[in-house]
Amino acid sequence: NFRLKGLAGFVGAAGLVRDPAVRWVVVGKGDPGPYRRMAEKLGRLDRMEFRGPADDLGDLYQAADLLVQPTHYDPCSMTTLEALACGLPVLTSAFNGAGEIVAAEGGGRVVADPTDAAGFSRAVEESRGGDAAALRLRARAAAERQGEETWARGFLAIASEVHAARRGS
Repeated sequence: NFRLKGLAGFVGAAGLVRDPAVRWVVVGKGDPGPYRRMAEKLGRLDRMEFRGPADDLGDLYQAADLLVQPTHYDPCSMTTLEALACGLPVLTSAFNGAGEIVAAEGGGRVVADPTDAAGFSRAVEESRGGDAAALRLRARAAAERQGEETWARGFLAIASEVHAARRGS
């Protein structure tokens, strides 16, 4: 659900990020047409790829520098938890219940308003200016600390097995 997940805010934020090295990949079900047109008007369509739905996000998590999810409502985003378990820092809104883990553990950043394109673009630019390896370690550590009691060990084991299997093939 692109609307609910905040894709308009994401595209708006992409329009404000001036670094030409930043590339955006949109994954999910839905009609990308309105968002493609928005990206084109903002001059970012050449840096934005709309891939459609994906069954296995492991490779995308490993290739990405940051997961951006400016959701309007998500009690606890599985995508956020999976990204953290894979060591991918997360930038999300305060309307994502999993954002509490991100904020408390330093696995990324939380922007209060999912429609705050300027806030999201600043957070993207700030994440690029720091130590990416350290941020990835904090993201994974956030998942590990949470997972000792609940879910992350399973995600980490699966992510590690998938990553190891793909490296070996």
